[in-house]
Amino acid sequence: MRLDKILSLAAKSSSIILIVGMLFTLFTYFLGPYFVFGILTLSAILIMTVVAWKGDPFGGTFYIIAASILSLIIMSKTLSALYFLAPGSLFLVGSLFLVNYVYQGRVLTSGGDDF
Repeated sequence: MRLDKILSLAAKSSSIILIVGMLFTLFTYFLGPYFVFGILTLSAILIMTVVAWKGDPFGGTFYIIAASILSLIIMSKTLSALYFLAPGSLFLVGSLFLVNYVYQGRVLTSGGDDF
């Protein structure tokens, strides 16, 4: 399998895993005070995933912006360091989409795969 296919598959599958994790968290705390916030966050991540699947640079940028905003919210609330796992995963998914975009651009200009 070529590296560009592996990068694309890694970015898309990690975004699916992120959505499943958000759904699990949302339904675990179904009657909690943050249910509406969870629904809005999940909707935003679903929209970002659709945008990312259509165009890697836009989706990757959206994921990184969302990770930055979530990090700022967590720092302003002075929550535990454990809460930084959520923006970390968003940043990882955004980075995978951007790395895939840069790598595919390099492969298309050079005319072939490195491996």
